[in-house]
Amino acid sequence: MAAVTADVSMRVYGPEYTHKFILDTSSAAACTGFRGEALVIEIAAGDTLLARYCHGAADPHMKPTSICVGVAKEGHTNVISSPETLIDNGVEAWIGPTILGWKSAVFTNADAGKQIYWLTGALSATATDAAPVGHLMFVEDGYAFVMLEGSKVSTGAGA
Repeated sequence: MAAVTADVSMRVYGPEYTHKFILDTSSAAACTGFRGEALVIEIAAGDTLLARYCHGAADPHMKPTSICVGVAKEGHTNVISSPETLIDNGVEAWIGPTILGWKSAVFTNADAGKQIYWLTGALSATATDAAPVGHLMFVEDGYAFVMLEGSKVSTGAGA
């Protein structure tokens, strides 16, 4: 699967819970992230709890100590070394226990209860190099609805 290059089609089921995270701008290159992508924090990188968009398996920010903190509710482009503040580089994200629907032809209701990961721009049941986002609740009208969970360490990342 290819990396995300545009906002992802999403649906929200029930109440939505959000939090605004500050994006890390210290990377060697500017970064554009999109609605529907997982947001991660690299604990071992010495981050001061600054979030990064997770584009997938080839993403340099996906490491064994990466923690998925939510799913971007909006896209954002940051500039290298721009101020790491909510005003300049804040991005609103859905957090658990929000139930989000991603367009997906991969899952059926028989998969309900499975741990779901964000892998290279799509949902996956594969943990390696993927951000865990929650558990599949149900599939309806071509959307896989996942209940987001609290922050989880991506133990399979970088394996």
